[in-house]
Amino acid sequence: MKISEGWGTSRDATVRRLLASYVTKQRELDEDTRLVHISTVLRYPGRHHSILDPSKSRQRVAFRIEFELEAAAMENAFRAPGQARRQARGDYAGRPLTDALTTAIALQSPFVDRGLRGIPHLLQHCEALGLWRLTIAATRTKAEREVLAGDDEDVRWQLTEGTTAWLSSRRHEVALHFARELFTGSKEKVAENRRWVGEQGEELAFHVRELERAIPGGHELTHDLPSTMLGGFEREAGRGATAVWRAKRQVALEAVAVWFTSPSPVSRSLVVKAPGWSIRQPDGWRALHFPGSAMIPSSWERLIAERRVLRIDHLSNSALWPVDKDGAPIPGIRDIIEGAGSVNALELAEAILVRSRSPYESVVDQPAVFWPGMHPDKAHELGFIDSARRDALITEAEQKTQRRMELVIAEVSSRRPRRGDPELVVNLRRVMTRPTRFARLAREHYLDFYPVPPVWHWELGCVQDALEQHATPAQLQWLGRGWLHVVRRAIGMKMEQAWHAAFHRRPDDEEV
Repeated sequence: MKISEGWGTSRDATVRRLLASYVTKQRELDEDTRLVHISTVLRYPGRHHSILDPSKSRQRVAFRIEFELEAAAMENAFRAPGQARRQARGDYAGRPLTDALTTAIALQSPFVDRGLRGIPHLLQHCEALGLWRLTIAATRTKAEREVLAGDDEDVRWQLTEGTTAWLSSRRHEVALHFARELFTGSKEKVAENRRWVGEQGEELAFHVRELERAIPGGHELTHDLPSTMLGGFEREAGRGATAVWRAKRQVALEAVAVWFTSPSPVSRSLVVKAPGWSIRQPDGWRALHFPGSAMIPSSWERLIAERRVLRIDHLSNSALWPVDKDGAPIPGIRDIIEGAGSVNALELAEAILVRSRSPYESVVDQPAVFWPGMHPDKAHELGFIDSARRDALITEAEQKTQRRMELVIAEVSSRRPRRGDPELVVNLRRVMTRPTRFARLAREHYLDFYPVPPVWHWELGCVQDALEQHATPAQLQWLGRGWLHVVRRAIGMKMEQAWHAAFHRRPDDEEV
């Protein structure tokens, strides 16, 4: 690292100094005018660039810094619409610390990748966000365009102004094209384009509307787009449909927040449109409401810190939940909250009120919130089952796995002979005592197999059932994690349904 050599410091010391300077610089600026490196905005080089040209691949840099400095650097990093703050898959994964360090290096020693030459190496956050708004508008899918043409203003706002955008390498390619169109050329042209893109006023809104309405290649910014891009975004129909679903989910969560924080809710129950379940306040449970400027007493602040109640905020209103009719925390709820770990209070409150059903029960179009399951060893450890029941469940799963293995081997033996089949059968039989290895070998040959995991299901209709059964603190803490898992899994499955439905929709189909 040239900076390290120039400063005469170690790599870790150099990184710490760079990030400290970065944090100081960013804090001097307001949120819109903070700086970000162009490679961060465009996620450049992408995976396909690295494959086509290995010289463009990034190198991992390991370093050690203080937690406070890391948090401050990440707080000031740029995040594209739809990008997660930290953990996510593929294109949605956030890289706030990497992005902060990239910008910090550029502030000290300006640089730009070869593929980005001519584009300003640093943009303001408002300019980067404006660039992404143009990109998103130009790459709308059919599902998104239908919502934008519809009457649901709340969902429409989430799609255009919220954080539910879909991401892919194709969108990053369009963002790169727009950056070249807008931010290269004469100084006067670049300065003017950076002005209206960064202001995000009526001029940007006009181009956004025109891009959303234009036919492929029908806008001045898309004239020179590669032919592979023009009209090709229906390949991303699944991503567009899930973006719409997430927008509806955000609107539904807003309704849940209003329901919890309203001093006089219309009903003790609420239908949450996305994903489609109904939640109900149990008898004897209620919330303490603090509307507007009302201060929460210090005694209750202490209960919040001790995780004996959840604090749910919406606009200027707050609610402390759940408490009984006398205003005391519900016994046992602290263990549920602690077991759930670090999670948004509104998400956990909703999950606590969701009802489950048997994994053997099939209900069409209803979210699949099944009984939470755990390994029999864990069930025995927590006192749910005795050792005989534990051993029986484990043996049953092993026997089912063995039967599935035999079916796979029978399938290979009975099909039309292929080169290597006799050897494959021998190898499969050799690893029958190792289900994980058997599964890996089966996948390598495109055979449908997975081991049957041993599981014990806690047959609960809702969290309140466990509290009324006087479950132990350890059992309730496990339930906090387990219940949240099955609720999140149900939400994920409904979003996945929206993905698949996008590729099989007819004009008169109902929405998922």
